[in-house]
Amino acid sequence: MTNPDRARRNPLSPPNNRSPPRAPPTRPARLTLCPSRTLNPNAPTLNFAAGQTIPHLVVVKVGAGGQISFANAIGATDVIGDVVGWYDDGSVPGDRYNALPPNRLLDTRAPGGGRLG
Repeated sequence: MTNPDRARRNPLSPPNNRSPPRAPPTRPARLTLCPSRTLNPNAPTLNFAAGQTIPHLVVVKVGAGGQISFANAIGATDVIGDVVGWYDDGSVPGDRYNALPPNRLLDTRAPGGGRLG
């Protein structure tokens, strides 16, 4: 996003499997998650109506510095980001997906409105 008034971006550190349930938004809009320092994809990660709260599980590749970005297209909304696992590079035999107990790293409802971990 090039217009900071229309986007709210919050980077997170790895791992790369996030669960972003949201607090009620002020307007119908869309939330997009993408690797940091990359162009936003054309398709949103989640569409929502004003006042709607939706839990949603997504897999997002990490970008520069092991971070991802959250972008809200219009209006205001809160985002909660939980890490529940990560994918390794496949260089070691075994499962590529590594599950973790849920760990909250982002909660824009919290004092200071952002990164917790």
